[in-house]
Amino acid sequence: MDAEILKRAEKAVEQLRKTYPEWVLSDVDRMASILEEAKTLSGEAQERRLEEIFSFAHNIKGQGTSFGYPLMTEIGESLCHFLRTPKKIDDEGFRLIEHHILAMRTVIRNRICNASDPLAVKTVSELRAAGAGRA
Repeated sequence: MDAEILKRAEKAVEQLRKTYPEWVLSDVDRMASILEEAKTLSGEAQERRLEEIFSFAHNIKGQGTSFGYPLMTEIGESLCHFLRTPKKIDDEGFRLIEHHILAMRTVIRNRICNASDPLAVKTVSELRAAGAGRA
């Protein structure tokens, strides 16, 4: 590979890494809006909105570690796991999705890049206590 091309690619990734918190927070906010709408729907309409949330979570899962936020990957993976199996989402399920969104906001707003950060440990602990990983 041409060294100049590699250098430009590394520079582009570094720039994305710097701006990641701003644009991912926009995605997280969009997920929250979609969730509020999904709560008012039922049947296929609700399923489509939950699929949109899954899509955002899947992208976040793939991006987090690449841009220096491995907890975003972990939280995104957890949310994808929960949403992967088609099911009717009840109030408890909606609360669990909300907890994931809150956890993502906490990670980004506090710029938590290290899983051993005390706030990271607390955030993941609270997410697990809320029922993350339940199928």
